[in-house]
Amino acid sequence: MSHSVNAVFFIAGFISICSPAIGFAAPQTLPVQQIAKLTPDDGGPYKYFGISSTLSSDWVVVGAHYTNTGGAYVFNAKTGGQVSKLLPNDFGASDEFGQSVAISGRRALVGAPSDSDQGARSGSAYIFDVTTGAQLAKLLPSDGAANAVFGWSVAVDGDIAVIGAPSASPKGMSSGAAYVFNISTGAQLAKLVPNDGGYSNEFGGAVGISGDRILVGAKGNDNYSGAAYVFSASTGAQMAKLVANDRSSGVRFSQALAIDGDTAVIGAGLDGPNGQLSGSAYLFDLTTGQQRAKITPHDGAANDRFGDSVAISGSVAVVGAFNKPASAGAAYLFDAVTGVELAKVLPEGGAGEMRFSNSIGISANRLVFGAYQDGANGINSGAAFLFTIPEPSGLALLATGALAALLRTGRRA
Repeated sequence: MSHSVNAVFFIAGFISICSPAIGFAAPQTLPVQQIAKLTPDDGGPYKYFGISSTLSSDWVVVGAHYTNTGGAYVFNAKTGGQVSKLLPNDFGASDEFGQSVAISGRRALVGAPSDSDQGARSGSAYIFDVTTGAQLAKLLPSDGAANAVFGWSVAVDGDIAVIGAPSASPKGMSSGAAYVFNISTGAQLAKLVPNDGGYSNEFGGAVGISGDRILVGAKGNDNYSGAAYVFSASTGAQMAKLVANDRSSGVRFSQALAIDGDTAVIGAGLDGPNGQLSGSAYLFDLTTGQQRAKITPHDGAANDRFGDSVAISGSVAVVGAFNKPASAGAAYLFDAVTGVELAKVLPEGGAGEMRFSNSIGISANRLVFGAYQDGANGINSGAAFLFTIPEPSGLALLATGALAALLRTGRRA
């Protein structure tokens, strides 16, 4: 069975546009099709493959961080075939290598937050050539310290990488920090700490970068209401602090975040708009620092944890709900400008407590979703699912555009 959003949605949308009475319980305008289910050649129980995932136009990188057979794996983004397995030259079984992954061009960045070069769980990150699997460099902060978990989060755009260390303590225990590196030279360019950082803020728990903008989450800020901070990648200067308009304690806003151009999507997986821990996400315009929309799925329910994973590319934002239902998981696509829901995504060939969408990557019309508790190769062996958004054509394209325009008009009314 295919989980693509088929032509009936387009036709129904077109008919509804022509009708004076409009009502949509679940507007879906994007066809989303699964290409492949990804598992590693050496998969096995308790590998937690899919704990992290990312992709570019050509490559998919998926992390598996828990066992001494773990690592990060490279797949072809068009076919789903495995290309290589990434392992550092000094691989350690307890380093949690693969906890975080990012990619730009032919270079992948992989975090190992429990590596101990600078003290127990000080952390590190590695750069690889995805075409050869060769390690290019190992990155360490200039002031690394025990328990900082440098490498817990990573992001890269071109030559510039940002790496989070949420348990570093520059402004109190676990206040957190993030570091900017040039991955061509391996040089550290800046250490980022927010102006109002403080105890247990966990700044650096999530990071993103697009052009000259760096976005860093601090889910513990203000009694775990959470905040996200915008920095200049070229100067390291703080540019803005982002908080939700309906800020409340305990929701962990910015536990997950992503950025593309002028738009950010920020998750708050412990928010409760549709019941306890149902979760939410927010869209921000980074040119103004203003919130565009708060987004929730049409079928949100208690314990979904919607917003614990997010991604964005162009006009499409993706939000995961890995705990929906009974930990099977689901993901949702939204218009990144208006917040209109475009599609709900479910995997083929997955069942049970798999936590589909615990990690998400998107690049143009390709998507990857981790499912680290999938049982494809034994209990908690994990899997990832590769999807595409095919180009609509003809009547479908006309209906899609008209429906989206109508929905946007309706939201402004």
